[in-house]
Amino acid sequence: MPLKHSTETAYLVFLGLLICIAGFIVSLIPALPRGLPYWMFGFTIACLYPIVLMPTFRSNRADYEFRLFHWFPAGIFVLWMLFQVIDPYWEWFHILNLGFFSFWSLPVVALGLGLGAAFSIHVLRRRNVRVTLLTLLLVAFTVGAALAETTHGVNQRLQAKIFTGNPVTSLRPVMTRVRSLLVNLRYPQSSGSTIIAVGSSSSSVSSRSARSQISTSSVASSVIAEHTPNGLPKSGPEALMVLFATLVALYTGTLHVRGKKRA
Repeated sequence: MPLKHSTETAYLVFLGLLICIAGFIVSLIPALPRGLPYWMFGFTIACLYPIVLMPTFRSNRADYEFRLFHWFPAGIFVLWMLFQVIDPYWEWFHILNLGFFSFWSLPVVALGLGLGAAFSIHVLRRRNVRVTLLTLLLVAFTVGAALAETTHGVNQRLQAKIFTGNPVTSLRPVMTRVRSLLVNLRYPQSSGSTIIAVGSSSSSVSSRSARSQISTSSVASSVIAEHTPNGLPKSGPEALMVLFATLVALYTGTLHVRGKKRA
């Protein structure tokens, strides 16, 4: 069945929030090569999100534009990497880099939220609610980005706080939270701990049943091997003996009948 209108609205607003987060992250990621581990982590998460939701969208026959739109956060990371690689070689790419990713990547975020609003207007499903929520999200993001740019040193402090030390160690709590969030989005009726518990209990039950089946089959095989005879027993005389006895009886009976007639 198709996605419920309220569920589709929740997915769309959450996607708008992810677009804002992706724009915020790429605007603060350190330049290459120091920022490469953080970019790889963010790009992986941005790709995992639509991949995890792909079976849900397919089973609920979601619009193809809606499915494709969920790759927009990953596209932000790809665009950042493209500009980082080409920036040293062309001056106008440097200008585009500064333009796209200034104010927490506000131009890119505005483009993504604008596409979400355009989709809402096109499909006519709860468009007033969706456009209003996306507009409020854009306004809040714009205010935050403007305050950060006009306040001296805010972005530098955020960058030093987020992207510092060992990338794996600093991002481990974020990875744990993102993993649980993706599980809840994929299975909205159950929590991640319940899924893990059910999976572990089912795996343990299946392993115990598999071991019991193996032991039962091995015992049965040994019992059958011990009681299997070397050859089948004979149920009566051989066929040649039966044929010979029959011929002798017929011949004797014929001689007896002829003797009676002569007498």
